[in-house]
Amino acid sequence: MQVCEYYKFKDNIIGPIKITGHLVLIENELILVDSSEIDDFKNAKGIKASDQSLKYVLRDALLPLGGDSSIFHKATLFGVIEPIEVPTIQIQQMKIQERGSTDWLNVNMNNKHIEHCKTKYEPDDGFDFFKEMGD
Repeated sequence: MQVCEYYKFKDNIIGPIKITGHLVLIENELILVDSSEIDDFKNAKGIKASDQSLKYVLRDALLPLGGDSSIFHKATLFGVIEPIEVPTIQIQQMKIQERGSTDWLNVNMNNKHIEHCKTKYEPDDGFDFFKEMGD
């Protein structure tokens, strides 16, 4: 399911779902937006990640791949969406597509790994890495 489809059918969705779009950072918040709206992603409808610590995990995963100072990757999220004004997803599993590739990276969602990455990057706020997309 794409993000735009979620908005069409959100009243009929119960339980975990698989949703695809582009994972971006807007005002330092990790948000999945519809791939068809990437040209104006800052104004697109999106689904916010409930655990914002995941941006540190993504930093750890993307840097070894030659990632630059932004998160702007096609992603598939598996989780449960809380249908509030700005829908929020509790991510249980995440896959990120490597830029310029058809390969997908399974993101380590282990709580110990999340805490390790948060500790590793948080002292510098971790946001210099994301500044380009978060401004």
